[in-house]
Amino acid sequence: MTRVVVHAGFHKTGTSSLQRCLQKNRKALSSRILYVRRTDINRAAQTAALVARRPSALTRLLFRWQLVRGLRSLPGPEGRTVVISAERLSGLMPGRKGAWSFAVAPELAVETLRAVRAVWGADADVTFVYTTRKRDAWINSAWRHQVKHDGLAIPFEQFAGRTAGIPDMDALVARISARIAPVPVLTAPLEIHGPRRLGPVEAVLDLIGLPDPERAALRPGPQANVGLSHAEAEALVASRVAAA
Repeated sequence: MTRVVVHAGFHKTGTSSLQRCLQKNRKALSSRILYVRRTDINRAAQTAALVARRPSALTRLLFRWQLVRGLRSLPGPEGRTVVISAERLSGLMPGRKGAWSFAVAPELAVETLRAVRAVWGADADVTFVYTTRKRDAWINSAWRHQVKHDGLAIPFEQFAGRTAGIPDMDALVARISARIAPVPVLTAPLEIHGPRRLGPVEAVLDLIGLPDPERAALRPGPQANVGLSHAEAEALVASRVAAA
């Protein structure tokens, strides 16, 4: 039986930090973990964005097919735990490319589970884990990130209004859990795991039961996604609006 941990999001909840730590320690963890990055399943990740923009049975089927192809192209786990980490598996970051919610996250979880079972069997031991963040901090972080990286030119208050209908992440995880029950769905709050020595990846290491002596030998990953301050983002938005 293959054990699979799916870290499927959410955006701006410490995902990059988690992934960079796994990558930095990939060799040290290689006897324990088969780490699957977004780049390993890039076509599926791109198709997940299509599902977020144009949700339909056809785009979901295409996503599952691409994910199966990507997973089948990887080496066999050979007794290791498969850890898939890609926040695109919950859809687009709200605010990007016309997507203003995580509404497709439950259906993407369903299709991800089907793909995992198609590759590693119906008896695969699958657990989903979602890194989460308190709502206000998440909205502010997502806005500042898109101002910096995507050329976003709307004020914070407008962005907050557009995202007001998104449920808090615990409620969203509850919806996902209901769709894929009885598969375990866990949360890893950034407020709890971010301050730990290795950061949010500690939640995944807890889940796979990595012994303390092995964990102590791991190195923290490089700092990820250092963003603008709120004031810097406001000034950048104002300059873009003035130049428009």
